[in-house]
Amino acid sequence: MEQTLEYIQGITNSIAWVSIVFITFVFVFHFCLIIVFPLNNTKWKLVEYVWVILAFISTLGIVNESRHLNARIEASKYISKVKTDQLNVLNWFENYKIYTCEESLESNECPFFLRALNDLKLIINDPDGVAKIPLNLVTSLSDKSMIVSESSKLNIKQRIQSHNKTLNIYLNKLRESKQSYFERLIVALTPLLLACALALKFAKVTGEYLLYKEK
Repeated sequence: MEQTLEYIQGITNSIAWVSIVFITFVFVFHFCLIIVFPLNNTKWKLVEYVWVILAFISTLGIVNESRHLNARIEASKYISKVKTDQLNVLNWFENYKIYTCEESLESNECPFFLRALNDLKLIINDPDGVAKIPLNLVTSLSDKSMIVSESSKLNIKQRIQSHNKTLNIYLNKLRESKQSYFERLIVALTPLLLACALALKFAKVTGEYLLYKEK
């Protein structure tokens, strides 16, 4: 099935091939519906429904592709915001690690920040993709910590929450950007369906004109 889809996409991604298909459809419809099996006015009216339906189906493919394209654009915007939020959280821990481990001689919280920073880097560098930062990363800080104030604790919690919220939006947009096999097939067939609809309309106009001249 995937090979069939790739073959169709190879045709519909080429302007030259789509043009050749359109010209072929025009020739076939003129030959079959005007020369070999000439239609009367009533049957040409029925052809009107056929080409409109084909054009409508091709429109669905265009709308679907537009929806997924917008989702991909939105996802690219949010992944940038996710990276920025990750950096904000990382900087907070990095600053306190430097202070507790290198500048403050009285602090005994250096091991905590080393562990927390290491855990945070593992989360950020997750090989399976972006991951949520757990709030319990800061819960083990002592309530009586002389290094981290309550306002600073609240600040890092807000940074983590902002990151996780943005991450959820990004993941939703990423899911929206993915197409099923059927959706990809409709999109791939869109140029062919539209070419077929327009060629059929061309034949209809020609057929009705010839019938008009015969009167």
